[in-house]
Order: sequence, then structure tokens, then C-alpha cells
Amino acid sequence: MQKNPPGREGFNLEAFRNVGLNSSLNVHLKFLVMLSLTSSLNRLELARSPSSRHGK
Repeated sequence: MQKNPPGREGFNLEAFRNVGLNSSLNVHLKFLVMLSLTSSLNRLELARSPSSRHGK
């Protein structure tokens, strides 16, 4: 009865369809993720720089 195991392919199809439906939402999420990553990286750079004496 089962042709393919309902593991990866079904999930991939669903994810692809969801991406097509929520492309704008995906863009916003990616933008937020990039913003958070850059902000955390900037914080690390500031903490590593010798001018900032706030950290350890």
C-alpha cells in the first residue's frame, strides 16, 4: 500500500509549499535572523575590542 516512506519527501513537499505560500513571512523571518546574528556579532566584537572595559 505504501509506495514511499512518509518521512522526508512528504515533509519536503509540505515545506516547499509553505515557503511558496509564506514567502513574504519567510523574508521577514530571514531579515530578523540576520539582524539578530549581526547584532550578536557586533556585541562580540565590542566585547573583544580593547576600548570597551565593561566585560571581563
